[in-house]
Amino acid sequence: MNRIKVLIVEDEPHAQSELKRLLAQCGHDILVMDCIDTVEDTIHWINNH
Repeated sequence: MNRIKVLIVEDEPHAQSELKRLLAQCGHDILVMDCIDTVEDTIHWINNH
């Protein structure tokens, strides 16, 4: 099974942490690539990866 790569886009730090925690507990091979808090930064990230 291939690793699932995830980009979290969320502006609340607590929600970012909770999402990372939930993903770690789900039982799949998930790699959180990054956590980004704005749409502008997300577009920049996607264009550069």
